[in-house]
Amino acid sequence: MAALSPIGVTLEYGDSATTDTVVGAVTSITPGSTSVSMYDCTALTDTTVQKIPSGRVDPGSMSIECYIDPDDTGVSVDEIEVLMNAGTLKYWQIKFNNTDASTYVGQAYVSSVEIGSIQDDAIRYTINLEKTGAWAFTE
Repeated sequence: MAALSPIGVTLEYGDSATTDTVVGAVTSITPGSTSVSMYDCTALTDTTVQKIPSGRVDPGSMSIECYIDPDDTGVSVDEIEVLMNAGTLKYWQIKFNNTDASTYVGQAYVSSVEIGSIQDDAIRYTINLEKTGAWAFTE
């Protein structure tokens, strides 16, 4: 695998895994964690708690900080809020700037949008995504 560079990493969304709407340039990613729910199957005669996995994987959530250049004609924060308010399921893709054009793609709902600071004529904001189904990393 080629080294991943943070320069030129972008976030996109669309109606299919081939996303086409660029949201902004990524400044940081907090991928969250994947988990499996556990069932308590302890009997009254057990002396310790007994648990078994439910078999259902929760892909968790992801936080992505981006910035929008006001001179850019890309997506506005308002458009992301419309997706959130409508509860619209979209494919989201993080495109890495490496020779292999690595991507991380899957479906998610926007659970929150937080507008941060405005620095050097760029607006920083954070999109929190609630992932659903399996996500794939490609090299």
